[in-house]
Amino acid sequence: MVRTMARVLAALVLLLAGCSGLSTVPGANETNASAEPAGNGTTATLDGGADGTAVVGIDDGRLTNASALIDAHVEALAGSGYAYAATVESRPTEGNATHSNTVRWEVRVGADGSAYELYDRSGGLSRDQYTETWRNDTVSVEYSVRSTPFGNDTGIYRASEPSGALGANYSANLAPTFLRAGEYVVAGRHGNGSLTLAANGTRDGTVDGHAVSSFDGRALVDAEGRVRSLSVTLSVADPEITQEYRYRLTDVGDVSVSRPDWFDTALERAVIVEAIMRDDYVAVTNTGRSTVDAGTRVFLWEGASGADARLDAPIAPGETVYLYRPAGETGAVEVSRTPPSGAVATLDGSYRVELTDGAYDPLAEVRVG
Repeated sequence: MVRTMARVLAALVLLLAGCSGLSTVPGANETNASAEPAGNGTTATLDGGADGTAVVGIDDGRLTNASALIDAHVEALAGSGYAYAATVESRPTEGNATHSNTVRWEVRVGADGSAYELYDRSGGLSRDQYTETWRNDTVSVEYSVRSTPFGNDTGIYRASEPSGALGANYSANLAPTFLRAGEYVVAGRHGNGSLTLAANGTRDGTVDGHAVSSFDGRALVDAEGRVRSLSVTLSVADPEITQEYRYRLTDVGDVSVSRPDWFDTALERAVIVEAIMRDDYVAVTNTGRSTVDAGTRVFLWEGASGADARLDAPIAPGETVYLYRPAGETGAVEVSRTPPSGAVATLDGSYRVELTDGAYDPLAEVRVG
């Protein structure tokens, strides 16, 4: 039962974590009229504002096309800077015991492309995590602290080329989950064109494939399709888990994103490597300013399959090691200070080189092939 609950809880938390983008909202019993002023007091239409403009995805007083609303939300945010905050609290019940796990996000995206994200997870199944990420068009830096029960906190700096996206794309990942799941109807209409949506159940009794015994959702959507706030409380049927999600879009427009005071430290301490693939090995060069410690694990991944070898000596800045697969040894890799001279397996395809510390916390990653 413990393992089953852990797997389901982890799946639900992953469903929400790393893909936030919608933030803190009034509770289900609060009115959203105070969150969005009623403007000039004129009467709004059933599906939109007083000027007759319909909110995308709303038809006949219901949310009928969540995908269209999600696309409108992402498109509206992409044209400006913005900021949001979000929390999700999960409370799994095992027997008479109820645990609490909380994840908190804060994200700021500037119109110039710079972005900042704070991710704070506490009360988790294994360890807590606090991570700050800052990026611009040329570099992404991260500071992460992980805490284990009865152990010391581990702080890690990372630096890499920016990839993926914070903000709008993150927003799109969360919105489908709750907006597509709930049976939303228009519960309030405001003179500035915004709508309050409310759901007292889901369309088919599930959220992302998980059966739920209850679902209560409330959203505020402006006339341009931005999801200004979202509040969801749901209960998973088996095993028993209650989750509360709160989101609020806190700023839109000329949003500034300051570089963190630990930026220079991250560049000094982060493990940064470059990898070049040959026919039968991968050359991994330390291009950063810090030494890669002995004992660091170097993984060679092909899709979801991979193997690792430990460094028997440090890699100083500018030095190179060679990662290869011995011939006839399936699922094994070795690392050496010189290119391999014996029989090795040919490398053909796309691979991922990952460096982790002894506790498997990621230090650096680069794709080759």
